[in-house]
This record gives sequence, structure tokens and C-alpha cells, in this order.
Amino acid sequence: MTTLTHLAKLYGGDKAQHAIDTFEAQIPQFANGIHAWWQWVMQALATETQEIDTQNWVLTALLPWVYWTQQTDKTRKPHLKARYQQATSDAYDQLMADAVNSGNYGRSDSGNYGR
Repeated sequence: MTTLTHLAKLYGGDKAQHAIDTFEAQIPQFANGIHAWWQWVMQALATETQEIDTQNWVLTALLPWVYWTQQTDKTRKPHLKARYQQATSDAYDQLMADAVNSGNYGRSDSGNYGR
């Protein structure tokens, strides 16, 4: 925020500073929403499995791949689509690397998801 404020003073004037102030005032609400979402995710996941390794895999491998796949499908802006496709590919690579490293790759019960 310090850098944005500095740039606003140099290039944007009062209007830019007002926009930054408005955004900064909204940060606590954004944080509360994100915190509530994570609580929901953790509670929902805990009802599905008590295995910490599975929960961690869902959070660190499966969830990012699903998220970036959906973002890629939703966007219509070519410059964003290319970046989202790369993020989807990277997340998929991590998903498959985790499956291979855990010995689950190719097993019928591993949730072996394709692109």
C-alpha cells in the first residue's frame, strides 16, 4: 500500500489517492470473507476425510487445479486466458507429481483426473 500511495501522489493526484483509501478501507472485509471461506473449506473437508495427507493434497494440489481450470474456462480476455492456461498447466503438473509421488497415480480410487 505504501508503494501505491507513493505512486498515486506522483502520478494520480487526489482521485487516485481516494481510490487507494477506499480500497484500503475494504481490506478488512475482504480478509473476513477469505477467512470465512477457508473455515468452510476446512470444515467441509474434515467431514469427508480425517486423513491429514488427503486433506493437504486436496488443498495444495487438487484445489489449485480446479480453481485455475475454472478461471481459464470463465475468462474471455485473451491475455488473461493465456496466463490462466499456464497456471492450470502448472497446477495439473503438481497434481500429477503429487499423485505419482504418493503412489496413487493410475489407481482406480486415486481420483485420477485428466485435463
